Amino acid sequence: MLEKWTTLVIAIAALGIAGCTNAEDNPMVGRHKALIAYQEGDYERAIKLREEVIEKHADYPFLWEVLYEQGVAYLDMDQPEKAIPYFDRTIEIDPEYNFAYIRRAECYDMLGNYEAALADGNKALEVSQISSEFADLFLTRGNAYSQNGEYEMAAQNWEVGLKIAPGMVPLLYRLSDFYLRNDRVEEALKMIDRSLEVENQNPEVNLMRTIALARLDRLEEAEEALKRTQKVNKENQDNHIEVPASLQELMQNMRGAGTSVEAPPAPMPFTEIADSQSQQEQAYEVSRKYLISQGYECEEKPEGDLQFISCKLDDQSYSIRVKSVADAQADSFGLTDAELEEMMQQSPPAGLIVVTGIDTATNQSQPNPAGRVAAFTKSWRPDPTRLSPIAYRYPLPKAEE
Repeated sequence: MLEKWTTLVIAIAALGIAGCTNAEDNPMVGRHKALIAYQEGDYERAIKLREEVIEKHADYPFLWEVLYEQGVAYLDMDQPEKAIPYFDRTIEIDPEYNFAYIRRAECYDMLGNYEAALADGNKALEVSQISSEFADLFLTRGNAYSQNGEYEMAAQNWEVGLKIAPGMVPLLYRLSDFYLRNDRVEEALKMIDRSLEVENQNPEVNLMRTIALARLDRLEEAEEALKRTQKVNKENQDNHIEVPASLQELMQNMRGAGTSVEAPPAPMPFTEIADSQSQQEQAYEVSRKYLISQGYECEEKPEGDLQFISCKLDDQSYSIRVKSVADAQADSFGLTDAELEEMMQQSPPAGLIVVTGIDTATNQSQPNPAGRVAAFTKSWRPDPTRLSPIAYRYPLPKAEE
């Protein structure tokens, strides 16, 4: 249901709306300015610009998107009570828009209205197809069940979410904590190790690993894990925690005050492993050949930065961001906040080309590198369902057999 929303990956930017002859009268201009302000952290200006679009363009075909984006901005400002009316209006326009229910469920969760959060979560599932995007929903549902004291139901939701998004750190964290509290230490350690594969600089997760190893009587490994926790904690100024000075002190604390640290106040960011230089070089070559085959005039390969390709088509200049993904069968790709901001700062926004199947083991760029172009747009229009300051992840179309 509503497959066009849940499978949308990259859409060509809507650069004009019928009937708009002046740029200032085009709602896309206001939306673009608002998004730039949003990416710069100026949420109040972004909200003001969107409010102008809402007031001036009541017949705008994508008004529901603007209302949704406005709700997301208030949610990111920790003002869920102001966000809810915008999600309400989004749902009035499209009662089957699943992400509005998901975001509104987050608002209710923040306000302590867990029954409403669960109701919206259930409604989102009714009108949605399951995709990687819905890991967020199961995280929220699990959190709501946990707050209600229904811990088994919470764990079931987190486990479903993890099947959808195996590398989602907040889900791994919640399940690790749940398993430790319920004496399922081996399972907890597996979750912790998976979490550290994605983000290894979080002191809380490193401390949980120390605890799990200590409880399994793997004391030498626990000693090493504690040293690493102390090192990471010292380097991490934004998420500093209290760490025992010795393994003996840790085990005394475990006996006297439980077995795990408290949950973090906010989900930890998804961090994608950075592209290697050789991988990026190969992706650049594949992208350039593809663009030339599509009629673009592309600059010669530059020295140094290979993140963007400058090209022309019909006397129009474009800057295309090259994104490489190692897995040839990848069903999604990630953009960091910095990458998206860099693309959106250009006008029109930079395009994006995604190359999958790049061999990360190759140390030198090849004349004919392997890889395929999985997705391409000459001007990026962000999917409003993923307007989040933490991470952006998008599905890819399946490779043809």
